[in-house]
Amino acid sequence: MREYVMLFSFIPLMVEFSLCHDNAEYRLLCNVFKSAEWALNNSIRNGQLKEAIHGESSKAQFDKQGTIKSLGIRCGGQLSGRAVVCTSRSGGHGGDGCFSRSLVGTILCVCTPGKTGINQNCGAIEFRDKMWHGGFGSAGQRLDEKKDLFRKVWQAFIKNCRNGVQYNRGTVGQLENLKKSIKSITESFKNSDSHFYLGGGNEKNVCGAETVEDTCAKYERRGGRAEIPWVEKIENALGELEILRKTTVVSVQEPGNAHSTCGDVSPAKPARVNEGISEKQVQNEHTLEETDLQTSDKESESVTTGGTISVTEQHRRRKRSTSNSLSTSEIPHLASNPNEDGIFLTCPRWLLLAVLLI
Repeated sequence: MREYVMLFSFIPLMVEFSLCHDNAEYRLLCNVFKSAEWALNNSIRNGQLKEAIHGESSKAQFDKQGTIKSLGIRCGGQLSGRAVVCTSRSGGHGGDGCFSRSLVGTILCVCTPGKTGINQNCGAIEFRDKMWHGGFGSAGQRLDEKKDLFRKVWQAFIKNCRNGVQYNRGTVGQLENLKKSIKSITESFKNSDSHFYLGGGNEKNVCGAETVEDTCAKYERRGGRAEIPWVEKIENALGELEILRKTTVVSVQEPGNAHSTCGDVSPAKPARVNEGISEKQVQNEHTLEETDLQTSDKESESVTTGGTISVTEQHRRRKRSTSNSLSTSEIPHLASNPNEDGIFLTCPRWLLLAVLLI
């Protein structure tokens, strides 16, 4: 018996998950949000994106948890029922478009359960006695009275939306995906003579959620297309982000090219100068050794053939031979390393040798 109880307890969860991911409005809203959120988190100039996603401070503005952060004056009065705030029209009444002007607000308009307590648009989200419906001044339906419901609906939406999301396309891929998502969702809007709808079941919707079919977001028709404030802001932001991306790529490449050009200047010549100095020092040392050997041989020869030479005379001869073989590198007032004072020696070597031999 326990196994059957466990089986039936999982059925509602499976149905909710399946409906969420098979529902057209849910998929479209989820795709747009994921791409827009990535662009928001990975851009510096994100003022328009932030307003497009989370709303304007003069209307309804939401934080990342779906809680209402601020409500404009016209959004908190009696003329702020669901049908009003979920309908975006210019020069309208009261809190017109307070929710539908932003992406988060639109998601709440489409996904929050209405009078029946069930919303089929976003996968059978059910909160029993929690509901939001009505027109201008429905009792108990003020926005500030529904903050907890909005937060729960948002968290349920975002939990399934972010499930398995992967940000591995790179900047170009993400921006392109956002463009495609915007195009797909705008093409999915139902239209009537004067308005476009996201969600809802017929052309006479007022989006007050008195029925399941009346759960929607509503936008004015302008020039044959829907006038959707948050879509327009995202499209404007995409243009700026594309320009910024190209500018960044160019500015990153230019320093690299300049560096490679400067890289042609190498310390090859100084290295060869140092190498020559080392060879000269080795030659000088070798000359000193040969001089000492020759002096020793002569002294030995003198002892064997011509008698004994005094110790003083031997010392004098050796000192004179050593002095004559000194190199310029051993003279204190001359730089032995051209790099010591930053100036290379340009005086002819024969002149220095002539001075030493006088």
